[in-house]
Amino acid sequence: MMQPVYISTTYLGPVQQYCKLFQYPEVHLETAENYLKQTFRNRCTIAAANGPLALSIPIVKPDTLKCPTKDIRISDHGNWRHLHWNALVSAYNMSPFFEYYEEDFAPFYEKKYEFLFDYNEELRQLICRLLDLHPNVIYTEEYQSEVPNDFREIIRPKHEGEDPSFSPKPYYQVFQGKHGFLPNMSIVFLLLSIGWQRLNKYDWRQDWKAILFYSVIIFLATQILYLGSKELYGDEGSIHIEVLLPAFVLGMIMKHKEHDTPVERKVATGISFFFMFLVGMSMPHFIGVNFAETHAGSYSVTGSQEMMSWGMIMFHVVIVSLLSNIGKLCPMFFYRDRKLSERLALSIGMFTRGEVGAGIIFIALGYNLGGPALVISVLTLVLNLILTGIFVLWVKNLALRSYAD
Repeated sequence: MMQPVYISTTYLGPVQQYCKLFQYPEVHLETAENYLKQTFRNRCTIAAANGPLALSIPIVKPDTLKCPTKDIRISDHGNWRHLHWNALVSAYNMSPFFEYYEEDFAPFYEKKYEFLFDYNEELRQLICRLLDLHPNVIYTEEYQSEVPNDFREIIRPKHEGEDPSFSPKPYYQVFQGKHGFLPNMSIVFLLLSIGWQRLNKYDWRQDWKAILFYSVIIFLATQILYLGSKELYGDEGSIHIEVLLPAFVLGMIMKHKEHDTPVERKVATGISFFFMFLVGMSMPHFIGVNFAETHAGSYSVTGSQEMMSWGMIMFHVVIVSLLSNIGKLCPMFFYRDRKLSERLALSIGMFTRGEVGAGIIFIALGYNLGGPALVISVLTLVLNLILTGIFVLWVKNLALRSYAD
C-alpha cells in the first residue's frame, strides 16, 4: 500500500501541490510546523503580462521567533486583497474560463479572514471541488521531522527540492507567445487555461446519432473511472467527475456544424422532453419520511403540522401552480409595442423557471422544515418540470404565429 504524503499549506498552490493531492490516497497537511517566510504558505506565482508575478499575503508579525503556521494571522496592510484580485483579473480575464470561475474566487478577496491557514484551506477546498478532486486530507497534530514522502520543503518558489514524480506538461497559457511556457504556476492558471489549446480543432460528426454515441461514451467513462477508483481507494478516495464537465470540454474542441433537419429537430425535442421529465421525477426523498425521527431533538412549525390527505395535497399543488404561473404573466401588461402572442410566449417561457424554488426546498430539507408545506412545494416544482414539453411547444407555436402575422 502506498505510504501517505506530507505537504504544507499553500496560498493558491502550484500545480505540483495538487498533483500530490491527486496522486496519494492519504495526504497529511502540516499544521504544527513553525512558519517559514518566502514560501508558498503565503504566496503564489501567476503568469502575468510581464512574466511570472509573485503575490504575497502580508502577515502579522508573531510575538515569538517561532510560531506554528496554523497560528499565523493575516494583516490588512497595503490593501492586498484589492491588489491581488486586480492582478488575477488582469492576468486571467482573457482566459476562456475566467467568467465561469470569477464568482467562485471573488469572495475570497472581499471577506476578511483572521488566520492564514483557514484562508488557504478554504481556497484549497474550493479548487479541489472545481477540479473534482476528493483527497483524503488529515491534519497533523504534532510536527515530525522524519516522515515518508516529505514534500513540505520541496514544494517552494525558490531552491526547489528533487521531485522525480513531477514532470510539468505544457498547456496553453495566455502569454505563452511572449514568455514561453512557464511551468508550475498557481493551479488557478491551469484551471482557467485548459481547454483553450484545442478549441474547435476536431471536425467530428455532430448528427443526433453521433451526439448520442458521445453521450454514452462520456457516461461510461465517468462511471468506470468512479467505480475503478472506488474499488482501489474506497469511497473517500474515489474520483467522481460530473458528466457536464467532459461534455462541456467535448463541445469546445469540436468544430461547430449546423444540423437543422426535421429529423434532428424531432430527436432534439424528444430528448429535451424526456430529460425534463426525468428532472421532474428526480425529487428528494421526503414521502414517507418521519421528520421528527430523522431530526430528533429539533423542531419546526411546518414539520410538526399534520399531513393532509393526498387529494387535498394535489388540490393545493394545482392551485399553487396556477397562482405562480399567473404571476409570471406580468410581461403581458408591458411591451405594448409587441404583439400579444409574443408577450404571451415570453410569459409562458418563464413557467418552468424553478431554480430559486428548488434551492429553497433543499435548504428547507436541511433545516427540518417538513410537513405538508414542503410536500406541496416539491410537487408543484415537479409538476412544472414535467409539463416543460407542453410549455415549450406552446411557446414555439406562439412565436411562429407572431412571425407569420
